[in-house]
Amino acid sequence: MKIVDAAWEKRNLGVSCSEIALSAEDSFEQLEAAVSGLDSEYIVLKAPVSSPQFIFSVYSLGFVYVEDSIPLVRNLDHLEYSPMLHRLAEQTSVELISDIDLLLCEVRKGMFDTDRVSLDPQFTKEMAANRFAGWILDEHRCGTQFYNYIWKGKAIGFFALRDAGNGIYDSVLGGLYVDYRKLPLGNILNYKIFELAAQLGGKQLCTTVSTNNSVQLRSLLACGYMISDIFHVYVLHRNHGTKDEKIC
Repeated sequence: MKIVDAAWEKRNLGVSCSEIALSAEDSFEQLEAAVSGLDSEYIVLKAPVSSPQFIFSVYSLGFVYVEDSIPLVRNLDHLEYSPMLHRLAEQTSVELISDIDLLLCEVRKGMFDTDRVSLDPQFTKEMAANRFAGWILDEHRCGTQFYNYIWKGKAIGFFALRDAGNGIYDSVLGGLYVDYRKLPLGNILNYKIFELAAQLGGKQLCTTVSTNNSVQLRSLLACGYMISDIFHVYVLHRNHGTKDEKIC
């Protein structure tokens, strides 16, 4: 069992937060003791699918299921476009984002709406957008690179790429901007990330998707990603007022 004090969520959401990651060796009794020893207002619990003993028992502690979180990996040694993707690739490019504030403006328009915070009635949509903005700023300070997707000369979305070392890159976050969300470009945009990571010397690309975002999950699998694990994700809210009382 690993417990992290997610102090950044106090800034993002206005509540104290702890994140608990369970392993197959942990017992319900250990989880119960850990939760009772925390005074956080918001607790996020992740349990691997290899730990079925938690599926029903966590509800007795007040947890609510919100999603499955799926890490995926994609080897970068075999990149080929279909004829259709090749045509789209010729119209699409990427460029490093020089002004992070412009990206934050797009994010605050509400481009993310399938994550566990966006769907949580305890939080507002503005809080969810603020959380993503805070996440981006934290990643930017740590050296993660942010890129715009350019399609027909327009910036239509972004992605973030983090060098994890040893030829492994993390595709941390990304998506289409609100005004372009209906464009059928998901697969080619994934391939643009593959191309860039390979150009940077990457051998393998990692990412994570929520089962609440079924469109992205299908796209990632269609582009050659393989599921490496699955985690059930639950949340627990303790008395911290209503969403109308939150400070964004």
